[in-house]
Amino acid sequence: MPLFAKQGEKGKTNAVSLRKKRKWPYAAAAAAAVCLVVVLAGKAAGGDAVPTISPTDTSRLVQCDLQDRISATGTVESARSMTVYSTMAYTVQEVCVEVGDRVEEGQLLCRLDDQNLLDQIETQEASIQDASSAGSASIAAARDNYEQFKSNLENGLNTSIISAENAVTNAYNAYVAAQNNYDRYLAGLEAGENTALLTQESALRNARKGVENANDSYEDALEALEEAEEALEDAEDGAADAEKAYKAAKKALSQYQNELADLELAAAELQQRETALGQQLEASSDDSEKALLQAQLAEVQEQLAQQNAQRLELELQGSRLESTYSAAQSALTQAEALLTQAEQACKLAEKQADACADAVDTAREAYETAQKQYNAALTSADNALADYAKNAETAFQSYQTAQTSLQAARTAAQNQLQVYKNNLNSAYANANRSTAEVSLRQLRADLDSTRITAPTAGTVTAVYAQVGSSGSGLLFVIEDTENFVVTTSVKDYDITTVTVGTAATIQSDATGDDLYEGEVTSIAPAANKNAMGGTDTGGDVSFAADVAVRSTDTRLRIGLSVRLNFIVAEEKNVLAAPYDAVYENAQGQTCILAALEQDDGTWLLQETPVTCGLETDLEVAVKGDGLTAGTTVVSDPEPYVAYIGKPVRIGLGRSRGSASAMLPKLPGES
Repeated sequence: MPLFAKQGEKGKTNAVSLRKKRKWPYAAAAAAAVCLVVVLAGKAAGGDAVPTISPTDTSRLVQCDLQDRISATGTVESARSMTVYSTMAYTVQEVCVEVGDRVEEGQLLCRLDDQNLLDQIETQEASIQDASSAGSASIAAARDNYEQFKSNLENGLNTSIISAENAVTNAYNAYVAAQNNYDRYLAGLEAGENTALLTQESALRNARKGVENANDSYEDALEALEEAEEALEDAEDGAADAEKAYKAAKKALSQYQNELADLELAAAELQQRETALGQQLEASSDDSEKALLQAQLAEVQEQLAQQNAQRLELELQGSRLESTYSAAQSALTQAEALLTQAEQACKLAEKQADACADAVDTAREAYETAQKQYNAALTSADNALADYAKNAETAFQSYQTAQTSLQAARTAAQNQLQVYKNNLNSAYANANRSTAEVSLRQLRADLDSTRITAPTAGTVTAVYAQVGSSGSGLLFVIEDTENFVVTTSVKDYDITTVTVGTAATIQSDATGDDLYEGEVTSIAPAANKNAMGGTDTGGDVSFAADVAVRSTDTRLRIGLSVRLNFIVAEEKNVLAAPYDAVYENAQGQTCILAALEQDDGTWLLQETPVTCGLETDLEVAVKGDGLTAGTTVVSDPEPYVAYIGKPVRIGLGRSRGSASAMLPKLPGES
């Protein structure tokens, strides 16, 4: 059975709510005009009052499995991938595998040139054998220097540090005296009244209030402009609906005029025939010929009488069409007038908003001027403190310099102590061979690293090692080519719907119509990041995800681009109806409009209450009395609800079965 699937955002699974929104009066008038045209067209074409429904406005209920899906794209990757690196810069001497080879864990992949390492190992071994212990005299001299300097430092006898500490004390006393002078002057200034500063503070507050008032007026003007723009949009919608109704009425009137012209042409031909037969009758002297001519004349006169009757009926229809056309034309004129008024109101609101914006700019300029004057008053008051502040700052800088000199003296002493300690350690180091032995062990470990082996079993999918090139860096890629995972992403608005364990289907252009099964196995806890480490907001926010391929013996290959469909909801073996075929009637019932074929070739429209299930963008699952697979329903019921319980025609409706032949075929029908 076919699967009807939604692509994109999450579908609803609750009962269907009201679908058909109430339209503007212009749209209602247009729909009424369309219905009238349908009825009159039915009369003109068939000679009766049965309206005709286009086959494109009908469809059939289908028994199927209905699925709600969310689509995505991804790339096929190996479920297990291992990159083989080397930090050894020696030349590659031999490559033992090729792309596509199956390897086991520990299998040799390539060998690096190890001759240089062998030479270094031989040299290091000889150096260790020839080394001798360091002399005890040099250790004793280094120990004496270190212990004497350390003792003086710990007992406070270092002359450089003592001099720097005295300089810090003197500089601190000078800074405290300068700061006290500044504080006393500042306290005296704050105890008085500065008239200029108080005046500028008051002016600044008034200017700020002026900016706030101007901003409020501007916001009110913007709200008025928004309301005017909304009214303009409503007027534009009304004018569009009125124009649609006008065009429909005009089209129907033109059709009527064409039919009337055709009827008049046929009548003229019959009148010419009548005149010719009359002349032949007068000229004939043969009784049998006269009888034949008389019968033909009577038949022509009867046809003229029938055409006169048809003309009267058609003219009556034309009168109604002309009334509809006049009404639609009047409605269009009124809608265009309302649109003009809305455009003028919108322009006026724009001018008012511009004026308020200018007022905001003026108020801000006044505020900036007041701010500058206030700042000037502050500067004037601050100048009186400048000398005291400068003296205090100079004294503080001298104090900081003295502290820096003291820290430098202490650091120099510690550095000198470290020099003596390093000399002592160097004397000890020269007396043993441990460093040389460590170097020898490292050289032997490097020798083992020249044999590059497989860290895991798998298939070699990339070989970067080349004989004669450096062995440092990425050399091989080993991957599991039997188990795959698709790397993809989930949009932020789908993250609560697509979860770990959600089933998915997988397709690729490279594998044709093959459809493979998958399952979401992981979703990143945070959205994708940009180069700066923040959430990437350049496009849709998304979360990285992995989908395990559950199908076996697939034709997928690592690196293929695939299409994914996450199955977020499913109902099996249900009746699917077009989404737009479901509506809510005046009693609040959810219904569809079924068309039942009658013996005379017409169809009876029947309103059938339904219970709705899973929805997609195109279909909805329905249940209702008498509904079965193949039931014909009106896919756009709004224009036809007025004919519930009445016969209609679908398509031309000329013979029983002809409309059925025009309906969409069910699966399996020929």
